[in-house]
Amino acid sequence: MTTQNTPMAVLAAHLDEDEEMARAAADEAGEAEWSTGGHFSNAVLTEQAGTAVAVGPWADGFLADDLRDHIARHDPARALRMVEAVRKLLDAHVGYYGDGDDENLPIPTISILARIWDDSEASPRVVGAVTR
Repeated sequence: MTTQNTPMAVLAAHLDEDEEMARAAADEAGEAEWSTGGHFSNAVLTEQAGTAVAVGPWADGFLADDLRDHIARHDPARALRMVEAVRKLLDAHVGYYGDGDDENLPIPTISILARIWDDSEASPRVVGAVTR
């Protein structure tokens, strides 16, 4: 197994991609923190400027509360905090176990974290981390 062809390298590639996507979304919206705009809002809005980030699907004229709340809760600021937290967990893991597969270790940190991306298609960046 090459250095890039490890579970850690694959997770790092997913984290790099998530960070890039979150930064791009924040740049596009003008800021990283989003809000629901209140109960009768018809959109997810940027926190400071109040610019619409997401609107519709329309149900009774408003974006459904659960959908609006979910989108606002998973704003780019949260995604960036999660990337940072997972990277810190992985860094701590390397200090204890190395960067290989940890399926049979007492605390399988890498295997557990890898489940976050179980349902995602491998992007070229992630495929590159596996095949280098």
